[in-house]
Amino acid sequence: MKKEIRILIFLISTVHYCLAQPDLEPVLKQLKLNVAIPDLPAFNILNNQAQNSLLRPSTPQAITSAFSSFYSNGKIIFPENIALELSPSLLLNVNKPLSELNEYSKNRLLNTLRISVGTLNKSDELTIKSRSIGLGFRINLLDKADPATDLLFHQKISDALKDFRKETREIFLIQFAIKNNIDINQLDFEFLIMGNPALKKRFDLELANENSIPQKRFLAILKKIKDDYKTANWNADKIDLASAISFKSSDSLAKNAKLSTSELWFSAAKRCGKNGLLTFGLNGRLENQNLVENNNKLNYQITLPIRYYIGTNRVKAFADAHYQYKKNTKSGLFAAFGSELNLYDGFWLMISTGFEYNKKLNNATLQTSFDLKIMLPENFNF
Repeated sequence: MKKEIRILIFLISTVHYCLAQPDLEPVLKQLKLNVAIPDLPAFNILNNQAQNSLLRPSTPQAITSAFSSFYSNGKIIFPENIALELSPSLLLNVNKPLSELNEYSKNRLLNTLRISVGTLNKSDELTIKSRSIGLGFRINLLDKADPATDLLFHQKISDALKDFRKETREIFLIQFAIKNNIDINQLDFEFLIMGNPALKKRFDLELANENSIPQKRFLAILKKIKDDYKTANWNADKIDLASAISFKSSDSLAKNAKLSTSELWFSAAKRCGKNGLLTFGLNGRLENQNLVENNNKLNYQITLPIRYYIGTNRVKAFADAHYQYKKNTKSGLFAAFGSELNLYDGFWLMISTGFEYNKKLNNATLQTSFDLKIMLPENFNF
């Protein structure tokens, strides 16, 4: 009878260990992906170049930043245009476990809200320092590759976790027992560990340690799943809606800042095979171009942009074309080509060159951009 009771206790402890072990379960912050950093509304509204009329659809990131060119006229300069975007939901739920993300995904529209702020410092034709401040908002109407809300992606990780727990039980628990002088030949040696609060606490801490062998092995499995996900979904279908406003002041301290510009973007992305992505949208901009002269006359512009990417997640080339209508100005056209490069985990560089043709003036102007974008690396813990 005593033997049967010990066997029953062993079976119960085994099931409890396999089903209730939370320590290896990934949390939301571990699901972040090193994918192309989208344009920031607060950055684009301050940099009124034709290519900024397309706000590329995006997957939410906890923190991202954008910087305009570091190089001008043969010199290294401090960027004139800087912006930062935050996702309140991701920052507040960084430690939410995988098992609770099903509930998180039910509020996906609200959880994709991001807020961006930016500044632009430069001199006008009179060499008077001026400062502009931008404030932007963005949500996802559709995102077929958001790791925070993709339930199929979560299920794949859960399945891998279940398989790994079995291996962990057979290997690490035995090693822990030997290290603590527990006879592994006893049928209920696992219960002697899991049923002892002090030993179980020590075992959980060692198992959750990122430097432990089981944790390292599981993190390697998780990385492989994430890498495969990025390869397959960098060009997933997405739809974004964003808006921004900017304030401009004639002094560098922005003491007399006035509302100068309002802008709205609707943008979509459509997968084109394995290596292609078509993005397009609609952009409307309302601005006071003569703010410094205290002229409250407003001008508006409407742009229909389209861009095609080809490549992989980390290296891709693109070509785009924009049709733009400006009040009191004849329609204009813009065409450009460029490249997007992932220099390092979390560091992205976008280079483009294009021409903007003005029908009224019958001339074309060259526009170039050399922008650096930074987000938290995949392995960054906070």
